[in-house]
Amino acid sequence: MFVLIVVLFSGGYYFPGVCTNPYFVVPTKRFLCPNYCGSSFTHRGSLTRHLRYECQQNPRFKCPCCEFRSRWTSDVYKHVRKKHQGCLVRCIDIGKH
Repeated sequence: MFVLIVVLFSGGYYFPGVCTNPYFVVPTKRFLCPNYCGSSFTHRGSLTRHLRYECQQNPRFKCPCCEFRSRWTSDVYKHVRKKHQGCLVRCIDIGKH
């Protein structure tokens, strides 16, 4: 049987027995996405970024060599490096839809 004891601190949770540092606090995620996508965030700025660029948005960035698209430039760069090794590593911003 597994029992987890959680102690509530202001601004987060502490899990005794799981972490040896009594000052380690897991921050609570207070900012929930109003679009009910299931995302929650610790900082208001992260929620703002999520709403502006991620939630219910079409992929904004495209591979220059094929039809691969993503919401994040880093995913396109990784894709180009892995799938198109002779191609220039860049991505195309196709803008918001």
